[in-house]
Amino acid sequence: MKISHLDHLVLTVSDIDRTIDFYTRVLGMELITFGAERKALRFGNQKINLHEAGKEVKPNALNAKPGSADLCFLTTMEMDLIIARLNNSKVEIIQGPVSRSGATSELLSIYFRDPDQNLIELSNPIKTQKVIDKLAYILIKDGQVLVTKSKGKDTYYLPGGKRDPGENDAEALIREIEEELSVALLPQTIKYLGTFSAQAHGHSKGVLVKMTCYEAEYEGVLKAASEIEELRWLNYTGIELVSYVDKIIFDYLKNEGRLL
Repeated sequence: MKISHLDHLVLTVSDIDRTIDFYTRVLGMELITFGAERKALRFGNQKINLHEAGKEVKPNALNAKPGSADLCFLTTMEMDLIIARLNNSKVEIIQGPVSRSGATSELLSIYFRDPDQNLIELSNPIKTQKVIDKLAYILIKDGQVLVTKSKGKDTYYLPGGKRDPGENDAEALIREIEEELSVALLPQTIKYLGTFSAQAHGHSKGVLVKMTCYEAEYEGVLKAASEIEELRWLNYTGIELVSYVDKIIFDYLKNEGRLL
């Protein structure tokens, strides 16, 4: 046997009309009616059949209940437009944009919830796009995060950089931070924070930067070095001073209650 693709899935919901409104208004799916006035949501060549909790069509999943689904949808709409649409629809983004591994390509994804609290992942495939892979050091003090500005630049960036051949993340981060900030990260304190992606600042459209972020304690005195011209502490009000991917990280830190 060879399975070719998914034809449809069934979502058990608490309120069919509310679910239809959300998926058609926010995600642009098409409402269709079939059978004995059953409702479904069509997108591309697939559909979502809707069951009302307590009135499921037999046979049905044994333990189906509202809020138990975790779904990922692909879209060609650019991520900044997706975010704007969700914001205009008063839908809270709970994570992202972040890099994820899809069935056939890498994805740039954001997460939010539908009216039943099902987890929805909305993703852009990035298989054909150039991705710049970088590391960032997140240092937070009194609700502010440390950023840097390089000589001749007018945008602030989180400190960090690229791996050299053969380096792991910890080795690369320790080297980059010593070069830029004149301090030594303590290897045993390095802790992964998250991975975030966005359009690469100063590059042609479609070039993405994937930023893998870490926190760590350090020894020494912070001081600009190498190509770094200025160190600065920014709270959330400084978000317009930083690069595209750093804006996403600022949003994440603000939502986590770590950035004032």
